[in-house]
Amino acid sequence: MNLKIYLILLEALLICSCRNAQPLSDTVGHIIVEIANAEKTSFLSLMDEIEIIPLETVDASVFGRVHTLRTDSRHIFIADDQTGSVLIFDAAGKYVHSISSIGNGPHEYLRIDDMGIHPETGHIVIFDAMQRKLLEYTETGQCAAQNKLPFDGVFLKFSRLNNSRLVFDRTMPHTDKALQYSVFIFNEDFRCIAKLFPYDTPLSFSVSPRQPFQIMHSQLFYLPMFSQTVYRIGEDAECMPVYTYDFGKHNMDRAYFASYRFEDPIKLTNDLKNGQSIYFFNVSMSDSQLFADFKYGELSCFHIYDLEHKSQKLFCDAYLDDCGSTLVPLTSSGDKFVSLVTSEQLNDIIRMDSRFDSYKPDEYDNPALIKYKFKTLPE
Repeated sequence: MNLKIYLILLEALLICSCRNAQPLSDTVGHIIVEIANAEKTSFLSLMDEIEIIPLETVDASVFGRVHTLRTDSRHIFIADDQTGSVLIFDAAGKYVHSISSIGNGPHEYLRIDDMGIHPETGHIVIFDAMQRKLLEYTETGQCAAQNKLPFDGVFLKFSRLNNSRLVFDRTMPHTDKALQYSVFIFNEDFRCIAKLFPYDTPLSFSVSPRQPFQIMHSQLFYLPMFSQTVYRIGEDAECMPVYTYDFGKHNMDRAYFASYRFEDPIKLTNDLKNGQSIYFFNVSMSDSQLFADFKYGELSCFHIYDLEHKSQKLFCDAYLDDCGSTLVPLTSSGDKFVSLVTSEQLNDIIRMDSRFDSYKPDEYDNPALIKYKFKTLPE
């Protein structure tokens, strides 16, 4: 079957699986991306309205590998994959407290698979997929609530559809027909009330988007695995396509993924590099811009789309000038993206960009949050 026809049919299947879905032509922002037009540039030259928030370093606030980053108007929350802790800083970067309740007993988790912030209480919500637990903690570390999913769906990511419904992304393939869906929605009693995005053939591997769920303007958006379309999920479990990225002949080859037999990650990566399709596709959303990052061959590619002006820019292998590092958003806050940099990266940025003349290089030994927009693109 022609690949383009296959992609259209598969997208149609996903849309039809969602109740009350809108016609594709009426709802989708069609973003055509020409890989041949990719430019080489630097991240710093594209960034605007940059805010640097150094994180206070004390013995209790040292962390190893960031798993999840969340922010609200008062706090910064970092889930550390290495220690299994959640570190809490205030909005200025001052260390406040840590949550570390590792174990398999009541009010304990074995690992942090995802983390969120309750929109009403401000509690830190930790999801432990191994124990199917969802735990809520106060900022002082007290467990305020604990719930358990009714069945093992190998869920890894979650979000809130509203204050009473939880949405889970099930990224791992499953042979049970009842579980061959990508999205499960639960009510406050943890009863499954909807299943979206069905599939017929379990894949032998999964590469989940970095942020499958994102909330913008109080609406929930979802990027399925191996999809180039961002969907909006409504409060009544209806979903509709909102933005579709079109790379032409370089679109992700879903037929290839469906037939691929996974052996080891190195072989998979090499096979993807030698192909003609994009891979490892992610979309980050702010109130005013979309940022997509993906791989094509050996290239790391980045795409900015301005929602107001409907303008775009594609660039590849973009580094923070000569320091050899890139910035990828971990979350967003209003109209700004949020990234985390090491002290070495931060000092390199301060040295290389005259906009930071008020900062003193080598003053910072701790990681820092960077909030930024991308410059307005010409229409």
